[in-house]
Amino acid sequence: MTIEPTTTEIITTGTAERTLAADRATLHLRVSVTDANREDAVRRAAELHAALVRRAEALVDAGDAERFEADPLTTSSSSWEQDGSRRTEHYAGASVRALLLRLDLVGELTAELATTGVDPSVEWKLSDEVRRSVESELRGEAVADARARAEDYAAAIGTTLGAVLEVREPGSAGGSGGAAFADARFARAAAPAVVVTEGQLEVSASVTLVFRSA
Repeated sequence: MTIEPTTTEIITTGTAERTLAADRATLHLRVSVTDANREDAVRRAAELHAALVRRAEALVDAGDAERFEADPLTTSSSSWEQDGSRRTEHYAGASVRALLLRLDLVGELTAELATTGVDPSVEWKLSDEVRRSVESELRGEAVADARARAEDYAAAIGTTLGAVLEVREPGSAGGSGGAAFADARFARAAAPAVVVTEGQLEVSASVTLVFRSA
């Protein structure tokens, strides 16, 4: 009887990380007005919104922003009883988003607009070209890290590394789940996750490889 040699599966997870300076910033601008008079609330919110749209258009025309999006005005009302009488408050609000190319304007714009009754916030981003390039590089580095780990384990148990049987991304079928995506915009990327701090993005990739021992 011939005894077939046994093979061992070696499963390793490789990671790669990089900290990058953002090269884009989305400026989220929200206007909201509340008033006991619905017409006044709508009028004031519409004026603020129109001013934001003009400001965003000027940024695009000057080449300081790539594009902008403006949401339509929304309204709502709420009523309650107070001191034996019925009170009603009307709300009107809208948002504008501008994708800035000049990051040196972020602080100036947020400070300027905050004084006009606008609620500003900033989302730091990478351009699509840079993001795709970095994601591709990190995937390769994560694979190399996983292979190096597997080679170490193979040597430690006295065997050699054979063919790759399986490649798993975090969250894929059969995988262990891996790290959660920190930014939904990158969820379509293989493993890259993004953690954002002011002006900086920590991008990471993770992959699990299943090898057969030779």
